[in-house]
Amino acid sequence: MGLTRDHGDPSYDLATLDTAAERALHDAISTIAPRASALAETLAYDEALALLATLKAPVDQLFDAVMVMCEDATLRRNRLGLLRATADAFRRVADFTHLSSEAG
Repeated sequence: MGLTRDHGDPSYDLATLDTAAERALHDAISTIAPRASALAETLAYDEALALLATLKAPVDQLFDAVMVMCEDATLRRNRLGLLRATADAFRRVADFTHLSSEAG
């Protein structure tokens, strides 16, 4: 996730999640990330990635509902932490940063 490239902290304050979209993504991550990690540990990468793919809807909903890079530093930091936690869930299964659109 490009937004979180310079934001290495996956922590966020639950009390500061002030929209339904933020809370929905938190709920999804809290449920899905541990299950995906467990699947990856058993080398069931296809199942882990399929499970992580279900995060698309709550992530899309978040971007539709809130301005992540808002002027309020507390909200911005919290939203970036939530997104970083989401990206980290994927990184525990596969590091997509090594993929390139450039040939060879």
